[in-house]
Amino acid sequence: MKTIAIIGTNLENLICAHQILDNNRGAKVYLIDAKAEAGLDEEGPGLIEANTWPPLPRSWIGKLGSQEPTTESTAVRRSWFEKALATKLSERGGIFLMRTTISEETVEGNTIKIKLGGAGPLTDKQLILDHLIKFEEADKHPIWSGGVYSMTSSEEEIQGIRPDRLVEMWWKGENTHRKNPLEVMKWKGENPTTSIVDTIRVGIKMGNNL
Repeated sequence: MKTIAIIGTNLENLICAHQILDNNRGAKVYLIDAKAEAGLDEEGPGLIEANTWPPLPRSWIGKLGSQEPTTESTAVRRSWFEKALATKLSERGGIFLMRTTISEETVEGNTIKIKLGGAGPLTDKQLILDHLIKFEEADKHPIWSGGVYSMTSSEEEIQGIRPDRLVEMWWKGENTHRKNPLEVMKWKGENPTTSIVDTIRVGIKMGNNL
């Protein structure tokens, strides 16, 4: 039985963990994060194409409630999506170590030993792993500004309508286009329009590479 740890609980990490569990029956998968909660703490792009939901196996997604996309939706609230993936992952046996950091990492033959620190409720101070997965953040990507509004705009190209009918819009650099958003967002990446599908692709590829 493989024992695997993934650092972080962002979308790509959650996707990777689900793919690992699909590929490796009985695998023990830990997700380690210094944050207090998976999902619901940050917003990123949630743009999707109409009539494409869900973009991954239904068995990976927990309940989204009022944020469940319809065939007409062109955006999903990303933080809720991440939370639904985390909830289902926990039900599938994924182990979340929140408010937890790695204080020491050593490689011994084909195994990796990590010592855990932080403020999380830990049952094990040390884990012996077959694999340790770390997703690298791309610092060179441009910064985008996002906003959530109550109405669409014919002047903006990058926008999507969430299931609750609120509109998500994105601009490269600072938002100098539209004022008084209901919610302000910042994101670093190549293209908010394809962020969801691109991130899913990365997570699945990493899970399949083990």
